[in-house]
Amino acid sequence: MRPKRFIGAREAQLAGLFCALGWLPQAAGRLLAKLVGRALDWLGTDAARVTRINLARCFPDLGEAELQALARSSLEHTASLLFESGPLARWPARRLARLNVSETGREAIAEALNDGRGVLMLVPHFGNWEFLCFALGDFGFVALYDPPRIQALDAILRRKRERFGARLVPASPSGLRTLCKALQRGGLVCLLPDQVPHRRGGEFAPFFGQLALTMTLPHRLLRRTRPLVLLGSARRVRNGFAVAYEPLTEDIHAEEPQAFAAALNRAIEDLVRRDPAQYQWEYKRFKRQPPGGPTIYSKLA
Repeated sequence: MRPKRFIGAREAQLAGLFCALGWLPQAAGRLLAKLVGRALDWLGTDAARVTRINLARCFPDLGEAELQALARSSLEHTASLLFESGPLARWPARRLARLNVSETGREAIAEALNDGRGVLMLVPHFGNWEFLCFALGDFGFVALYDPPRIQALDAILRRKRERFGARLVPASPSGLRTLCKALQRGGLVCLLPDQVPHRRGGEFAPFFGQLALTMTLPHRLLRRTRPLVLLGSARRVRNGFAVAYEPLTEDIHAEEPQAFAAALNRAIEDLVRRDPAQYQWEYKRFKRQPPGGPTIYSKLA
């Protein structure tokens, strides 16, 4: 008999929050996200500060008013992730399916998997990438998982992300071996490719004209397993999400890691330019720079 698992007070509170958010209709959640995003902006939070730094560097031609408006809209989209987490954790599949307003590229995934060819899905921090846990769940994909700093969130997030068929593996040597084996066996693997890696795990390449340390793990997987590689996204639209799985250009198969990193960043940049506010600009994408490079996010800068 398995021992009972006792839930701590903090985990119970967080579970209650997710449950409460799960009762919100989509329209109410988006309205509240707007209010929270504007509050983050008005209060001068660190999220607002980093968002403005990133946008000012990546869109230098914007005027001050345009920059402020884009930053505010970006923070509203970031706040949407919180209010969308309840439905993803609590709503049944048939209800979530109504949020999947459109889905393009699914046939390519099914065809590759039916042929025994692996699929590597690269999912940037654009729109609500976690909605793909639902949209792709019936394929039974494997994804890396980096536990949150708040320990009480760990079990909650794992349940939310795995309840439709995903399998999360740790960001460790054993987890990386699992990803490689999944692709070799003709499975689907998902990665968030715009996270800042350790210096030994990335190459510097331009992203919106700025040097960004870019992970080369997808390059290693591509070289070893030769899967179909797609760029996945779930962009917010009026009644839900427009889900797309798009092929990348041939230069993503470059032999050199630096050329791969440049091609990857170009693909993500092309996606983001369609709706810049939906990218997670409060993430410190440029925090690691080459030796002697600028300290971009210093409060004294």
